[in-house]
Amino acid sequence: MTMIHIRAAEFSNTCRVHGVQGSPTDFLLCAVAVRHDWEIFTEDSDFQLYGQHIPIALHEVAADAT
Repeated sequence: MTMIHIRAAEFSNTCRVHGVQGSPTDFLLCAVAVRHDWEIFTEDSDFQLYGQHIPIALHEVAADAT
């Protein structure tokens, strides 16, 4: 198991303690993004919930870009 997988499990556990569940893939993506200081570009509202409990950054989309 790599450090990224361990971090993803920690993120999952942290969110679960706060009543937020997500997929292993979502938390792996979060762990990679945090490790590389990347923003996550998604329309999946689950990531906003994760962001309340783990240190992810979400890419802000301009209102006129839709």
